[in-house]
Amino acid sequence: RCMQGNVGQAQAMHNRDSTETIDRHNPEAAFPTAQWVAALRAIDARSSDPQIGSNINSGPDTAAAILAGPMGFKFVDNMGGISPAVPTSLQEILRLGSAKGLIDRSMFFDKEILDAATAGIKQFVLLAAGLDARAWRLPLEEFEEPITIFEVDCPACFRYKDEKLAQLSNETGVFLRCQRQTVNADLSRLNWPEDLIASGFDPNEASFFLIEGLLMYLPSHAPGSLFNTVGNLMASDSRAAGDYLLNAGEIQTITNHKLKTYGTEWSWMPESDDEVMDLMTAAGLQQLRTAASASAAKISSCRHADVEKEKDEEADGAMGSLCDLHRIFLARKE
Repeated sequence: RCMQGNVGQAQAMHNRDSTETIDRHNPEAAFPTAQWVAALRAIDARSSDPQIGSNINSGPDTAAAILAGPMGFKFVDNMGGISPAVPTSLQEILRLGSAKGLIDRSMFFDKEILDAATAGIKQFVLLAAGLDARAWRLPLEEFEEPITIFEVDCPACFRYKDEKLAQLSNETGVFLRCQRQTVNADLSRLNWPEDLIASGFDPNEASFFLIEGLLMYLPSHAPGSLFNTVGNLMASDSRAAGDYLLNAGEIQTITNHKLKTYGTEWSWMPESDDEVMDLMTAAGLQQLRTAASASAAKISSCRHADVEKEKDEEADGAMGSLCDLHRIFLARKE
């Protein structure tokens, strides 16, 4: 996911006609989905019982609101159909409901990253990192050997993020908890592994690759190539985790109608889990587990706050159906 330089550009993209052709070969086309995701993390952080961070003895994502910017929250409301006409008391319930899948996957990946660090892995690569804040919010400073997070994305992403990071350091007291290395790279090009290695990544050492919120935006031919490239970069005992969406039919059509107003769409949604397993196997990866996002939290011993039944019913809606199709996976390189 790559971002343009400012909110004005985002608004211009938002105002485009939804029937406009999507340029799937543009590495910046998925903007501003990273702001959307950051806003969802911020919604969790400002809730009465934040869940992200709770399963790893860490706090909520206090950086997310600044990283998201106003456009991220507008994106959330647009995707969730939340209008000013909706009673204010219900708006936040609906927003939190729309964040459930994101909360599940964030908690799952957080736990797997810390487990990998405990096992001695020191290199963590975030593909299409966008506005990820794990370098600031995961307790990675607690490990004896320094840990490096490599954030891979295109230059426009980091220009936007650097602007927001300046606000973080000035306003929130949020600090880096590990070494962070940005990698300016276009994942649609074959030479991005060279950029990663030039930034200090060692393919001879164990690593962890996170492919979060990326696969569904790729052209249909691209996921297999991406898995192969990642597999070739991973030394023995390395791990990979990520997520994908199974073919959602009408839900995909409805969602893409909205996403196209932002210049992107969900373009790769496999028909079955077996299809994804075959791609990973061909790349030399052993799939350890796959779970629907609704159950991923249970796998990683996450906790969920109890809420009133009527609030659950209001928040779930069609998003519940989408969560049933959202898969989270973990794999390793033998």
